[in-house]
Amino acid sequence: MKLFPIFAILAVGCFATIGFVAGTLVAGDDSGVPGASDRAVPAMPGTAIEAPSQHKPEVPADVILRAAEAGKGTATEKPPASGPVATPHLVKMANVTLPVRKRQSVSFVVADLAVAVTDAERAAHYEIPQNAARLQTAIEDAMARAAQTPALRGVSIDSSGLSGSIRSDLQKTFSDVEDVLFLTLYKHDVGYN
Repeated sequence: MKLFPIFAILAVGCFATIGFVAGTLVAGDDSGVPGASDRAVPAMPGTAIEAPSQHKPEVPADVILRAAEAGKGTATEKPPASGPVATPHLVKMANVTLPVRKRQSVSFVVADLAVAVTDAERAAHYEIPQNAARLQTAIEDAMARAAQTPALRGVSIDSSGLSGSIRSDLQKTFSDVEDVLFLTLYKHDVGYN
């Protein structure tokens, strides 16, 4: 009977410790965690993307961006025969959500994308919020025009056709944009009567 209060105090202490650790993990509190200051901070729209540090976990989009910045292709591609290789500089843009209205439904297309620009100077140009906003608006306008084409109106999204359409629209005003890359691209259909 004398051991019961001791076991009760130990049990409450253990549950409190477990609760604290679980709460810290869920809330993402990194204070006191080694390497926490090296973790990634989400990029603001229009900021140039840097190579990931050794301490932050890589997500598929980071891997794609690093490979594109490094100019790496697939294993079946042959490197160019001679001459310097120009690597693209990527600028991550803000998320775009676009409704595509159809006869019996609305499809919501959501895209995270980056644009490849000609050089580091142009990438720095798009770090300026006003310039990033102009490019973002042009991307949204190009996607709205693409919403009237089969690239976004079909059962599935033609990502390569959509990328080419947006790129050709952007190059009319932003000649330094070499390519448009989708980091994520999906759609959700909502039917109505």
